[in-house]
Amino acid sequence: MYNYSAELKTVLPFAGDFESAHVAANYPYGRLRTEMRFWVEYRRGQGFRAVTCSLNPKTGKWNKPHKDTYTEAIACYLDLNGHIKFAGFSHYERESAGEFFTLFESGLENEGKKIVKFWEFVNIESQVVKKELNVDSLYGVSGAAKMVEGKALNDLSKWVKDNIK
Repeated sequence: MYNYSAELKTVLPFAGDFESAHVAANYPYGRLRTEMRFWVEYRRGQGFRAVTCSLNPKTGKWNKPHKDTYTEAIACYLDLNGHIKFAGFSHYERESAGEFFTLFESGLENEGKKIVKFWEFVNIESQVVKKELNVDSLYGVSGAAKMVEGKALNDLSKWVKDNIK
């Protein structure tokens, strides 16, 4: 996982639309300066994505929003220079789910919190299975190992039913 703690100053509260967006004044726009809005968009079945929108200083109208690629969870934060940035979480970095949740819990929307906690649980369960099987990876594991893996999957499905609605 990217070392967010080295540049993290403040986690910003969740902003889910244009009206509640975080606004950066004095944002560069070519040789001019303007305002930029930052927020996170959520779509069920897709996930979260970062959205930015700048004010055209020549016309006074808001430009078309720029939308990033969907990922599992995103939070906004201020870095040490006072710039607004996005921190994203993907299931590919599930080993760092606990650290991401600890740093950005206050800036995550409820669905985002559930998703990050889910991947933290998956990581913990896979570590338990690896330890019980005494292997470095679960790929290619067969035979009696399926019972241990099945136990982890049962625990996981119970957790999903209890925590994700």
